[in-house]
Amino acid sequence: MKAVFVGLCLFIAGGILADDGIPLESLLWRYGLEKNEDSRAQKITVVGEGINLTLALNMDIILFNGKAYLLRQAVQETSAGVVVSSEVEQLIASVGKIKVSAKPARRKKSKVVLDAGHGGKFPGAVQNGISEKDLNLAVAKIVRDILVAYGVEVVMTRTGDAELSENWSKDLDARVEISNRANADLFVSIHANSDERKDSSGSEVYIARESEDAGERVAKSIREAPTIVDRYGSLKSEKDLLERKILHRLLLEEKYRRSYVLANSIAEMLKKNPHDEFNKINDCGFRVVKWTRAPAVLVEMGYISNPQTAALFRKQDYQEFIAKLIADGILRYIEKCSVSGDFSDSGQVEEKLKEKSSDEKRVQPKEGQVASYNKEEEN
Repeated sequence: MKAVFVGLCLFIAGGILADDGIPLESLLWRYGLEKNEDSRAQKITVVGEGINLTLALNMDIILFNGKAYLLRQAVQETSAGVVVSSEVEQLIASVGKIKVSAKPARRKKSKVVLDAGHGGKFPGAVQNGISEKDLNLAVAKIVRDILVAYGVEVVMTRTGDAELSENWSKDLDARVEISNRANADLFVSIHANSDERKDSSGSEVYIARESEDAGERVAKSIREAPTIVDRYGSLKSEKDLLERKILHRLLLEEKYRRSYVLANSIAEMLKKNPHDEFNKINDCGFRVVKWTRAPAVLVEMGYISNPQTAALFRKQDYQEFIAKLIADGILRYIEKCSVSGDFSDSGQVEEKLKEKSSDEKRVQPKEGQVASYNKEEEN
């Protein structure tokens, strides 16, 4: 898992390091350093005289003496143990006189709308001493802080305990409107689940309902309208109503395709949670993911109706852990997929989508688990 750590909130760009590999254990022995491991977050801290190094498995950024350095090769765990770039040794050996490329670590600027579900007079589920609206907001704020640390622009639908409208339906519309007015690249709604069965467990991700394979329909739309679209959403001509209908369908299918890729990215992270299983990606008709223009997902973090899961969510460190998984899924999507709307990456992502779609069909809830959304219908 490409772990995300909040320590990067104090991110100061240090440089880009060349790729090569050296076992971390050999560095510890050679320079008399001590290592501390956080197995849950897959984070490793190395300390010594004048040295404070933080790194994470599968992550290409290290934090060294208060500065962040972007590696061309991520930290890896192999049969020989943890392997790091040989440039890490250069940093350790050159304390006080570091000479590396001055180019700073950069992340693509993207805009993400985070929706903390419910709020105010709409508490959501209230189970085992937990009010869903409060939990949703607490986790959403942590996700926000992590994304901001990576240079992502974040818009929150709410930052306090307040509904967006006294009318339930208008409250949902207001969340959609915030995303659409912000011209967001992504929309992620954060919720906790509940069920009458106390043993229901697991996290889930929802996307807008679609009965046909998205990849095939996107390809079909492009074949039907090969000359009317320059870029995502840009018409060459609006002379014909049929062309506009074809474009509208194309845009909807592209949104669904990207939503599915985003859902898979977050799901892959949630599957790393050793404390709770991941159930599946679900199609749904929920308004907040259906009517937002941006690719959109709704994340159900777990069942607070389950006493064991609720006990976990009452702990701050578990809230932070779940937030890191969600944030990392979002960051992985931003890294791998263009959010500008350019169709140039359609073929490559399409193949990945088909592979993931085939895998997803084999993922089913275990006996006794519930895959449905167990709160008010949000159509």
